[in-house]
Amino acid sequence: MDTGSSLQNRVPRKRRKMQRVTMMDVAKLAQVSPSTVSLYLRKPAAVSPAAGQEIARAISTLGYVPNLVAGGLAAASSKVVSVIVPSIRNAFFAETVSTLQSELAAEGLQVILGHSEYGEDQEEALVRTALAWAPAAVVLTGLSHSAETRKLLQASGVPVIEMWEIGGKPVDMAVGFSHPQVGASAARHLLSKGRRSIAFLGARMQEDHRAAKRASGFAEEAKRDAGQAACEIINHPGAATVEAGSLLLSRALQQVPNLDGIACSNDLIALRMPATRDRRARQDCGCRLRRSRFQRLVHSLPHDDPPFRRPDRERSRTPDSRRHPWRAPCRRRTHHRHGSRSDRAAEHLSRPVSSL
Repeated sequence: MDTGSSLQNRVPRKRRKMQRVTMMDVAKLAQVSPSTVSLYLRKPAAVSPAAGQEIARAISTLGYVPNLVAGGLAAASSKVVSVIVPSIRNAFFAETVSTLQSELAAEGLQVILGHSEYGEDQEEALVRTALAWAPAAVVLTGLSHSAETRKLLQASGVPVIEMWEIGGKPVDMAVGFSHPQVGASAARHLLSKGRRSIAFLGARMQEDHRAAKRASGFAEEAKRDAGQAACEIINHPGAATVEAGSLLLSRALQQVPNLDGIACSNDLIALRMPATRDRRARQDCGCRLRRSRFQRLVHSLPHDDPPFRRPDRERSRTPDSRRHPWRAPCRRRTHHRHGSRSDRAAEHLSRPVSSL
């Protein structure tokens, strides 16, 4: 038996393709027209209850999944909303995306998530990819984008919502708050408590334009103070992490004599501050502080109350905006390039989220 020749003469077996269930199959089983099935998929209430039940039963029986890409091409848009955030490591962006997904799902829309890592070039690439899918809308973070990104979005005709910031010229709609005002409010809060040597600690502010604007507002407000408050802006070039907070605090204590007030650009940075009350952490930071002075210092931290904050760090948080007016500028406002606009998507986005 010549095994070698038999293997050579063997004809490759073709893999059998699985048949995709089509709208025609659903229509045939439900005994309705394909156009009725199409209408049911887009607007179930527009189909008679009897026909709707038959179509739903046929879809369940056949395991039919609509081809959203084909539907999007036919309708010039899909049921997909592209959401692009600068960081998926940030718990507050994650919460925003989660809220968007649940709210948009109720409207029959699904979210496709993009992560730009604070890079305008990466954001531009994500926008190009998103527009290729003919999305129902594009949601971006902030108002700072490359010129090419703005050009692509303006030419697309797709609704665009820029969240987490107002104060500039939006592509279409903007939902957010003024970051310079937030920074100024944080400085006013510290100054009202009698702090005169204050610092703003931030991370990646060379890329995070919103954090840089908060820092700028903080510094400008400190300059306007009649008591000639000393103010220092300290930036860590890397990502905002708890470790970055430790490094920033160490630098602040070295650079600002008699430091007695701190504002942080990010809650992860602020989380390190209460831990530094411990003797070992103070030694790690290279700071020699009397316990009472450091407790006064960290008690003035104006940062949010994130869900991951440990219960034993209760003293470190600044109370929320319901009782303290300095957080009032964080309340969401909606601006449209043609003036105020009550848009359903903007209404979803304007619901409160927990951090700056």
